[in-house]
Amino acid sequence: FTSVYGKTRPPSEKELNNFVSKRFELFCREFLAEYLQGEIVVKAGRWWGQAEISPGNFEQREIDVVVETQQKIYVGECKWTNEKIGEKELKRLKESAKALNVKKPVRWVLFSKNGFNIQETDGLLLFDPKRIETEIKHLR
Repeated sequence: FTSVYGKTRPPSEKELNNFVSKRFELFCREFLAEYLQGEIVVKAGRWWGQAEISPGNFEQREIDVVVETQQKIYVGECKWTNEKIGEKELKRLKESAKALNVKKPVRWVLFSKNGFNIQETDGLLLFDPKRIETEIKHLR
């Protein structure tokens, strides 16, 4: 609504990217819940709160994607940026996730508009638009 109502000019690139980035987060949560077809999803959403980043040092953090299944917790970050993402974002995600205090095994998930500078592993899923498109075709 704030991106359209009363506007007399097209959005700037920054305004458009900000708008799309929020929708990208919503899309990624829904996509991941559907992608995990073999697992029963208990709940999906995001998390916002205080994370202890060093002893006694807390910081306000957000986790874009939290999908809990009966077996695991999938914790993810969505980046709508022109840069490739990787270790730095994964490290920050892991710091933030300590505040979740989960008992189930955690799988990490990164979503990126422009790819990655790290490789997918057994405990890390990586999704860029091309892979998401391929996976959606397989889901149907």
